[in-house]
Amino acid sequence: MSNDTHATLHDRHLRRSRRDSTGAAAANVAFRSNHQDVQSFGKPASDGLRRIRRIHPDLDEAEVRLKFIESTYGKELADAVRHHLQQRETT
Repeated sequence: MSNDTHATLHDRHLRRSRRDSTGAAAANVAFRSNHQDVQSFGKPASDGLRRIRRIHPDLDEAEVRLKFIESTYGKELADAVRHHLQQRETT
């Protein structure tokens, strides 16, 4: 456990991680709304997102992040995240 994470929050995160599908877990990380959360991925991720926005100016922010997931982690995970997001929209 990280020293800066309260034990209760750490336990809650572990339970959620075990419960969520891979697509749901990836969506929870990749689709945080706060810009600082994106920056917390580090400079390479921020640079990658910026590059995708420049190459694909027609994509909305969700599609930019899905492209980033696909280029970084593969099409299978990006498709799982896309599927999770579609299910979340219909519920």
